[in-house]
Amino acid sequence: MHRWSCEEAIAMERRHIAEYETIIVRQEILISTVILKGQHKLMPIAIDLLNILRGCLEMAWVRLRDLEGR
Repeated sequence: MHRWSCEEAIAMERRHIAEYETIIVRQEILISTVILKGQHKLMPIAIDLLNILRGCLEMAWVRLRDLEGR
C-alpha cells in the first residue's frame, strides 16, 4: 500500500482541482447548448450535475487547504 507524502497529496489535489474546473466549464457549455437548442427537459439533470461537480470542486479546495496547513 502506497503512503502519499504531503507534497504528493498536495500535487494530486491540485490536479483534481484543475480537472474539476475543466469539467465544470464543459458542463456550463453543455447547459448553454441545451438552452440554445430548446431542450429544456434536460435542464434539471444538467444543472444537478453541475451542482454536484461544483460541490466536488469545493471539497477538493477544502482538502487542499487542509493539506497545505499541515
